[in-house]
Amino acid sequence: MALCAGTAAGAQSALEKVPLFAVEPPAVPLDEFRYGRERGQVIVYSPPAGNSSAAPLAVLLRESDVEYSTGFLRPRLRKEGFGFATIRYDPENDQERSVDIRNVAAAIALLRKQAERRRIDPDRIVLIATGTAAQLALLLATDPTWLEEAGVPLDAIRGVVTVNGTSFDITESLARVPPHLRAPYHRLFGKDPSAHARLSPSAHLAPPNAGRFLFLFERHEERMRGEAESGASRFAAAGLSARAVSLPKWHSETRATYLLAEPGGAGDELLAFLNDTAGAGPRSASTSP
Repeated sequence: MALCAGTAAGAQSALEKVPLFAVEPPAVPLDEFRYGRERGQVIVYSPPAGNSSAAPLAVLLRESDVEYSTGFLRPRLRKEGFGFATIRYDPENDQERSVDIRNVAAAIALLRKQAERRRIDPDRIVLIATGTAAQLALLLATDPTWLEEAGVPLDAIRGVVTVNGTSFDITESLARVPPHLRAPYHRLFGKDPSAHARLSPSAHLAPPNAGRFLFLFERHEERMRGEAESGASRFAAAGLSARAVSLPKWHSETRATYLLAEPGGAGDELLAFLNDTAGAGPRSASTSP
C-alpha cells in the first residue's frame, strides 16, 4: 500500500476557519434498533439521501455513557451519499475489553446482513471513533480475528478515522498519562501487560488490515498530538496509508458544526478521506419503470 505519512505542519491550510456560531443540524431519518440484549447495545441508522443503492457506510463508534452529539456529521455524510450509523456499546467496569470488541463486531455484522434493506454496500465501510473507542476501531481494522469471528471479512472495512483517539499502543498511552489518572485505562484494559499488547492495534500492523487510516487531533492538546502523530508514524512505517492531521481548537459554540460545518471548515480533510477511501460514491437506483 502507498506510504502516506503526514504531520500537522503540512495539513492545516483548510482547517483554520471554524465557524463560531451555533445552529441546529437539519432533521434526518433515524432508525434506532438493538443488536444485543444488553443495555446500550443500540444502532442508530440514517439511510443515504436520495434513491441511491449500495452506498458506502460510515460508522461512528460511541460509548453509550458518553454524551456526544453527531451534530452535522450525520446529515452531511448523508448528503455526500453515505449511509450513517452510530454503534453504541456499554463499557462496564467489570467487563473485559474483548466483550466490547465482540459486541461492536456483531453490530457491524448485523448492518451488513441488512445491507440491501439499508441501501448500503456491505463491503464499503469506514469506521470513525473518538477517545478510547479509537483503539477498538483500529483493532478491528488491523486484527482480523475479531471480525472473522462475527462473520465479517476484514476487507469490508476500507478505512478508519480517529478524532482525538488514544490507546493505539496501550503501554505507550499509559506512559503518557500521570499515574493518578490511569484508573480509567485499567478499567478498560486491565493491568496485564500481555493483554495490553494483544489489544494494542500497533501490535497488529502486519497484513492483512484495512486500507487507509486518518488520525485527527486538536492541535492545542499535546497528549492527543503525541498519540496521533505516534500512531500515524508507526502505521506508515509498517507500509500502511496513514497520516496525522491537526484540527483547530474545539469551541463549545461549534460542537454541532465542528467537523462538517462549511466548505473550508474542519470537515475538508474528513470528507476527502471518506470519499477517497469508500470508493466513487453510491450507485443510483434505476428510474425506469
